Formats: sequence, C-alpha cells, structure tokens
Amino acid sequence: MDFYEAVALIALAGVVLLVLAGVGLVGQMGQLRREVARLQRAVSVGGDRDLAADVLRPSMPARVSAILVTSPGCESCEAVLPTFLRCATGLPATVRAVVLSWDDTPSGVPQDSDVDVVLDTSAFRSVEPGWTPALVLVEQTGSIVGVEPVGSPEVLADVMAQLTADLAREGA
Repeated sequence: MDFYEAVALIALAGVVLLVLAGVGLVGQMGQLRREVARLQRAVSVGGDRDLAADVLRPSMPARVSAILVTSPGCESCEAVLPTFLRCATGLPATVRAVVLSWDDTPSGVPQDSDVDVVLDTSAFRSVEPGWTPALVLVEQTGSIVGVEPVGSPEVLADVMAQLTADLAREGA
C-alpha cells in the first residue's frame, strides 16, 4: 500500500465516523424533542387533557389543589404519604389536598380523611413530571403553578410548610 492509498483509507474511515456521529446526533435530537414535548405537557394542562384536569382542579372555596403524585409500588411514595396526610390537616380551606395515582389506591389513606384520592390514568399523565413522589400545585384554571420532587418525608414537610407560609402571606 502506497502513501496515497493510506491517506484515502484514513479519509474514508474519517467520513464513516462522521456519518455515524451524525446519525447518533439525529437520534439524540429526536429523543430531546420527545422529552421537551413531554415536559411541555407536564407544565400545561389543557387541550385533550381538559377532562383529566377537571378531576384535579379545586372547587370553591379552594383556590389551589396540592396534589401528591404517587405510583403503585413506589416505596418513597408510601414513605411520604403519612407526612402528606398530617400536613394536609393544617392547610387552609383554600387548598384542596389530593393523593393521585394512576392505578392502585395508596395504602394508608383513611376512609374518613379530608384528603381526596384520585385514581385516574389521564389525570396522572396530565400532571406527572417524570418522577414520583412529587407535589404538584394546580389552580382553578387547571394551570400547573408548581412542581416539586418530594422523595422523603422531611422534604415533603419542608415543601408543605413553605406552601402554608406562602398562602398565609397571600392571605389565603
């Protein structure tokens, strides 16, 4: 093999590597577009998700729904549920407390609880941020105004305390 054949072979290998890198980038761009679309759906409730949003929207006198988003078999969800139930008893009447799951009733919610339990796949998809447990705040319009990961009872207690303080400042 002479010098020119070696250069041509190296150039061909470089072109093949560039093509493979381009194909990989196109694939990643497609994944990124899908993820952005999923996040946009999680941030706005509307369109074909209006019926699901109705299940989660607060009704008078409540102005906002504090929704604990859970999923079946989620150990962290089970760990934070007692804290959510305890914190929900201290919320003002302007806040509707909801436990949301897509399939199975979360264990540990008493029948006589003031916390609503919603089992609705469409509602779950309309607000689920990509992880559970999460605390999602929904206004009467159906707009999502807050999403927080709450992976431990301590974090959930802090987020609920902040929510209560914010509502007190607003005069809710």
